[in-house]
Amino acid sequence: MKGKFPVVKLIGIIVCVIGIALTVVGAIFSNKKYSITPSDARNAVVWISGSLNIDECKIKGSWSGTGWAIGTPGSRVRYIITNGHVIEPGYAWPKGEDDPFDIEAKTGMSVEQYFQKKYGKSYSEVNIRHELRVNFSKDDYVVPEVVYYSGPSEKDIAILKLDDPTDMRKALLIRNSDGVDVGEEVTALGFPGVADKVADQSTVNHDVEDVTVTKGIISKRVRPSGRDYDAFQMDVAINSGNSGGPLVDKDGYVVGVNTLGNAADNNMNYAIVSKEVMDILDSENISYATEYKQISPLISLLVIGIVLILGSAVLIFVPFGRKKTPVVAPVAQPGVNPYAAAQQPRQPAAQGYPQQGYAQKAYSGQPAAAGTATAAATAAAQAGRPVATQGTRPVLKGLKGQFVGKAFDLSRGAVVLGRDPATCNLVFNKDTPGISGKHCQLNYDAASASFILTDLGSSYGTYTGAGKKLVPNAPERLAAGDIFYLADENVKFQITKE
Repeated sequence: MKGKFPVVKLIGIIVCVIGIALTVVGAIFSNKKYSITPSDARNAVVWISGSLNIDECKIKGSWSGTGWAIGTPGSRVRYIITNGHVIEPGYAWPKGEDDPFDIEAKTGMSVEQYFQKKYGKSYSEVNIRHELRVNFSKDDYVVPEVVYYSGPSEKDIAILKLDDPTDMRKALLIRNSDGVDVGEEVTALGFPGVADKVADQSTVNHDVEDVTVTKGIISKRVRPSGRDYDAFQMDVAINSGNSGGPLVDKDGYVVGVNTLGNAADNNMNYAIVSKEVMDILDSENISYATEYKQISPLISLLVIGIVLILGSAVLIFVPFGRKKTPVVAPVAQPGVNPYAAAQQPRQPAAQGYPQQGYAQKAYSGQPAAAGTATAAATAAAQAGRPVATQGTRPVLKGLKGQFVGKAFDLSRGAVVLGRDPATCNLVFNKDTPGISGKHCQLNYDAASASFILTDLGSSYGTYTGAGKKLVPNAPERLAAGDIFYLADENVKFQITKE
């Protein structure tokens, strides 16, 4: 019906709109910035502990602090960041670089003088036992290697390396502190010593669940007196056990390292800015991550949307329906009226005569008479004798079967052979054995002066005169004088030029 909008195209438009919507949603949300809550950031935090013993002098001590993992989210962890003063007693003092027990302050003597006077031994002669641990829980720890150390008056940063990468903790991303604003909300994570003293020790495991989360804001950026680093002054309450722990923003990115607390004023606590840590890691060629491209499940919406858009384009722009096949004009033959069909009542397609205006019978009402050029050529082909193919007009001739003795001009277009009158212009009777609804197609290629025969997926095949079966939908070039047949040799044709 004219004016009626095609249902297929309407469906295509609806599918296209849905596809565009899914593509937009998928593109927006699949590229969302990676973030975690400050509470989830606890999965990166470890408890660091150490001990030092001098047996001869009956001196012993222990201490603890906090550290956090760096690397790429989703990958195993190899490096831990903490404060230099957290590992100082078990790292610097055994080397004679510091005085963790404040001997000089308490006695007025140097460490060496104190040992000589009190124990009658030089500092270098005593047996010092010390150990540093990275604890994942109360009974699960590793002894790390110190790959970088800077004391409290310098950068106050230490980097610990685990012998084997672990999945016991997850790495945090580092955000450049140069982009952090005053007044921004931050969270300090760690194992504060005060909390350990107050809590029932039987319930303290020093695992992720024991990490405290304390919020506050950044007051300003300063350089603490006597220190060689920049720090954020903040109102986040921290104490000695928090030292070395991460200070994170609302998206779980590290912006600082908790370092100094003020027992008299909780509004004056300090965290080393993350840029200091990044510079050290760069100088030590230790990799860390500042961003992470997370593949969101919503990426599937983007893919589905694109597929729907492409599919809708096919529905909207590709025409659907039966394609009309060009009409093949009859070959004018001596004694045959090519327009006999127009002068006689039209025969039904079921009788084997095409309805598109082919010459159906000789003007006299009989097939083309023997003795004409066409009849002679047909007789020669049936007898197996060579056929002269003079002339330039391409012609299809029936040798056996329903169209024996008939000729069709191929210069007007392709011939489609089969039983379906809606799609074929050379129509066989419906009860013709072996002939498919749309069996094969023959056309003439003027550029190469050759004939092209194509089987259209017939059930019983299309064959050359030599018996070669054509591959469905694969064009086969033939020359003038060649013979082909459909299903079997009872339906045979010849192509020639006249």
